[in-house]
Amino acid sequence: MMGKLKVAFFDFTSCNGCLLSMINHPEFVEVVSHVELADFRLVRSLKVEGPFDVSFVEGYPGDSHEIERLKKIREQSNMLVALGACACTGSIQSIRNFFDLEEAANYVYKGVKKDIAEVKPLDAYVEVDFYLPGCPASGAEAVQTLKALLVGRKPEIPMHAVCVECKLRETECVLVQGIPCLGPVTRGGCGAPCPAAGYICDGCRGPCSDPNVASEVEILRKLLGKEEIVRLFRRYASLKEAFKEVAEGKVE
Repeated sequence: MMGKLKVAFFDFTSCNGCLLSMINHPEFVEVVSHVELADFRLVRSLKVEGPFDVSFVEGYPGDSHEIERLKKIREQSNMLVALGACACTGSIQSIRNFFDLEEAANYVYKGVKKDIAEVKPLDAYVEVDFYLPGCPASGAEAVQTLKALLVGRKPEIPMHAVCVECKLRETECVLVQGIPCLGPVTRGGCGAPCPAAGYICDGCRGPCSDPNVASEVEILRKLLGKEEIVRLFRRYASLKEAFKEVAEGKVE
């Protein structure tokens, strides 16, 4: 009989919201009882050294020390899962890349010398086997991923647009109501809770498969100015190729 799957959970520069989302899921305690919990700072202080079968990593490496730590985790992990927008796309912090890095650091830390790296997702430094997008990442998706790995099945996360889920739950399109929304170009799987609450989808899960960004910008131009459109595309996934051009301000 094979031993338990050895699983570790790590966090880098982030808010810990993704790991908390997983911990708060009602099935988490039951599912995690079937693995060997090697490292999980938010749950317990006890640590078991690698190698690991699976490592879940939240956040992005914010300095040279974290970059080296990430590379070491990758070396010790059979599978590495990027957990949440910071790990998958760079998230909100990536907005900093559109400013002078030294100037931005000086503004925040007031002259204190800091070792700060350009904001990049995990896959800019190491190979990532699976991505769990979102801000925060869905606790349900994270638990389902762990379940799949426990039975030796490849996890699956949808690549369709958020709009599909709005249709499924019969939510009136917020764009039709004159509310700017990135749902048509954003990866679904979240259940579209934001449009259902009358709020915009602001793209926290990154681009869906084959997003029609040009048409999305054309629609948004009727509702927003150029600067507001650029800011919207910069918010969570400005480093992704599909959003990069608009995020860089290349909007007619």
